[in-house]
Amino acid sequence: MSLNDSLKTAFLVVLFVFVELAPRIAVYLACLPLVVLLVATSVRSSERLIATCWPLIVIFLLGGIVSIGSGEMNVDAVKGAYYTSRPVVFIGAGMCLQLRMSIPFKMLRRGLIVAAVILSFVYIYKYLTTGAASEASRYALRDAIGVGYITVAIAAAIIVGFVMTVRIRPMEVAVLSILMAAVVLSGSRSSFITIGIMIISYYAPFILVPFAAVSLAAILFVLTTPFIQLIVDPDTLRQMFYKLPAAVVEIISIQRYSESEVNVGWRGFETFRAFSHVWDEGALAALFGTGWHGVVPILWRIKLGAEILTDIPVLHNAWAFIFLRSGCAGLAAIFVQFWLWSSLFRRRLRSDFDSSAHEIRGFASGLLLVSIVNIPTIASVYNPGGSGQIIGILFGCCIGYYVNDRNITKALIKKDKTPRYRGRSDMRRTDH
Repeated sequence: MSLNDSLKTAFLVVLFVFVELAPRIAVYLACLPLVVLLVATSVRSSERLIATCWPLIVIFLLGGIVSIGSGEMNVDAVKGAYYTSRPVVFIGAGMCLQLRMSIPFKMLRRGLIVAAVILSFVYIYKYLTTGAASEASRYALRDAIGVGYITVAIAAAIIVGFVMTVRIRPMEVAVLSILMAAVVLSGSRSSFITIGIMIISYYAPFILVPFAAVSLAAILFVLTTPFIQLIVDPDTLRQMFYKLPAAVVEIISIQRYSESEVNVGWRGFETFRAFSHVWDEGALAALFGTGWHGVVPILWRIKLGAEILTDIPVLHNAWAFIFLRSGCAGLAAIFVQFWLWSSLFRRRLRSDFDSSAHEIRGFASGLLLVSIVNIPTIASVYNPGGSGQIIGILFGCCIGYYVNDRNITKALIKKDKTPRYRGRSDMRRTDH
């Protein structure tokens, strides 16, 4: 490995650790200049960003138009603008890094794995130094040491996919054991889902056709929003509360009438309240949302864990978040976004600019599937923490690979079509 490659790898390790451990606003402010650099220095790069992420930009702009038109540019509007712009900022930062640094996928993979090992040791250390951690409840443990890191889950999936396609070596087994120990200790269901989906995508990326991706998103939308009541009666759903697994009950989106019911299924309750609030605001709000400044009232003071709440501070369900900010127009835009990404990532990389080009397609497809499946639980790319930041940056890197591939392919085609001078040897007759 050359000195330049070593420096790039070290930079990636520091970047991924920083994104997971640093305060979210610090990560946002660090990535924002990269997006400005991407857009300001290259018209082609800005066109690529818009072409691949314009639905996310539309969702952001719709929220702003509603807030400005309502004259509600207050503190809540600033917060809403920040949360709504996060996916574009992190995807743009990832694109900028890839297009500027030309990071080979092997290097990106190596940086992710090394960063994941560091993060695993950090989490294991916090777990071991937290008093009675093994006896604490899931929520108490998360309050004490956090929810784990999605970088660890992604790196674990990369190792499994790579090891099973090459050969098992002691180093990979040792690293995988460390990563899985951190995932198990965190008890993060999203991490286990991420690992499973990423591994599957390594071997079956061809299933990620645009129709399949949008269909999966549509099914999850119906099942994890109040629209589920069009299929199953609300009273029946409420009777099933204590018969279904807790992970399923938590995301069922129906009205809840007591604090105990809310605590059992907070994510489903907040989704129900968000949709109900927007519907109550009228047809215009249902169509275009309540803007950046929109907040969701709970309608009564409720104790969730150790907090007393009157408004919902963070929406875990991205469907609810988008509907609140930009209404049905925003929901339509996010479906178009999934269609665009799946159309892009289904294409095989054709150039030889990266020796691991065949892996990039499976990795990008896995990220997209993870984003779709995690919408109702951790808000996908709209997650306000490290998960949304890491997924956004990796999405940007994958888009950068495809942009580079297209640029190189066009350059090769153009080179092949360049007329060459025919020397005397080319003028020889061959028909005698």
